[in-house]
Amino acid sequence: MMLLAAFTAGGCGYTVRPGAVSGVKTIAVPTFGNETHEHLLEAEVTSAVIRELVFDGSVRVADAGLADALLEGTVVNFERLPSTLGADDTDVEQYRVRVTVTFSLRLQGASEALWKEEGVWGDATYHLSGSLARSEDEALEDALLDLARKVVEKTVRRW
Repeated sequence: MMLLAAFTAGGCGYTVRPGAVSGVKTIAVPTFGNETHEHLLEAEVTSAVIRELVFDGSVRVADAGLADALLEGTVVNFERLPSTLGADDTDVEQYRVRVTVTFSLRLQGASEALWKEEGVWGDATYHLSGSLARSEDEALEDALLDLARKVVEKTVRRW
């Protein structure tokens, strides 16, 4: 009987969702700023974050004027780093691309952010040749997905 009560209490259907805790049911994601020299990277990051918010479904994405809160950010770094060297230690066989952002959440009409995250990054690797070869652009897509997942996780799980 006690076991049944434990299962019943644990399965009462109550969940802690962002909208239930803070009243935030909609978020706008204005285009991120870009402090790098990578042309249009801010648009790609913004699109990836919006896609991931839609996929997650915890909050609804809305236009800035209609949203309860604004998820604002800046791309602060883009790196292309050698990841694996060849046998002679001079030729690069694999690179890592990394995109780093700073972002914050601000309630509509508020001047101060509720919170701010710095140094959140997404990365991916790509080989230059061989059976695992792919382009930097393909790796960048994976890095952006990795980054967007981290941004959304840090945003919706915070409440």
